[in-house]
Order: sequence, then structure tokens, then C-alpha cells
Amino acid sequence: MASVAAVGWYLWPAVQHEHSAVAVITDGSWSAITDHVTTEVRVRGRAVSDLGTVSDWCSLAASVPSLTIDADVGFVVVAIETRGDCAGDPETAALRALSGRSIAPVVVLDTAASAPSADVRTVPIEQLLGSAGTRAMSCQWWEDCPQSGRVDVRNADGSLTDLGADRVARMVASAIG
Repeated sequence: MASVAAVGWYLWPAVQHEHSAVAVITDGSWSAITDHVTTEVRVRGRAVSDLGTVSDWCSLAASVPSLTIDADVGFVVVAIETRGDCAGDPETAALRALSGRSIAPVVVLDTAASAPSADVRTVPIEQLLGSAGTRAMSCQWWEDCPQSGRVDVRNADGSLTDLGADRVARMVASAIG
């Protein structure tokens, strides 16, 4: 009986067919968060799909009209660090194109980035990850905290650790609601 309940819980977001599913699109530098966001958002009862990676905002702006996004997707998590080389404002173009498809973009803001000019939900990560180059941060209430009271959020190469990706995922899930 417990296994039936577990399978039902896991599949429920996929069978309820509400316009509340979430899709995730990242660039290479943010791709590590996809699995963490998927887990955190599913725990909160939403289905999640991975739209893959793009190289930069310019690529996303060009591809939004042709992206295959399920009809029940209501939110797209966008985690892209690089602007790219194109004319105009690719961030605003991509976010408006998503909004035009009745999808609410949720943008992960890198510590060096400014908020996009479009009216979208944002996830500013600096509070939980520190500025670029910060490797360890004070523990949060949900983390198993070592004696030092600090956890590694980035590796030596600047990439996110699992704990750092978990922090981003929690913030994304909270922004979606």
C-alpha cells in the first residue's frame, strides 16, 4: 500500500493537468541546478520538464517562438548567465515572448546581474550564495550544519556544489509558490 501511495504522489502532478507545471531552461554554467529544481518543485506538487540548455540570452530570444512547451506549463525557470552577441535587448525579448505565450518567467539572477527590465519573478541568489568567488556561507535552518557553522556553496572552480544548487532550487520553488 505504501508503494502505491508513493507512486501516486510522484505521478500526481503529471495527471492533474493544471496550468501549473514548470519548465527549466539554462545555459551551461547553470545546468547543475536543473535536477535540484526538478526535485524541489516536484516535492511541492508540480510537474517539471527540462527544456535543455541554450548558449546565451540571444539564443533563447531567437528560440522562444519555436520552443516546444507543454500546454500545462505555467512557469519557465530561466537561468542564463551570458548575454550573447545580438542586437537589442535579448533578455526583454525572450521574457516578453514567454509572457506572450501565457507563461510566467522566473529568472535566476547571478550575483553580478541586474534585474531584467521586463516585469517577471526573479530569484536573486546573492543572499544565499554570496558574491562571485564566495565558497562557503553560514548554514541555513534546513541544512545539516558542520561544527564550523558554514557549508560550501561553490567549488574551487566557481561551480555550484550540491548544497549551493539546493539553495537555488529552494529559492526558485518559493518564487513559483
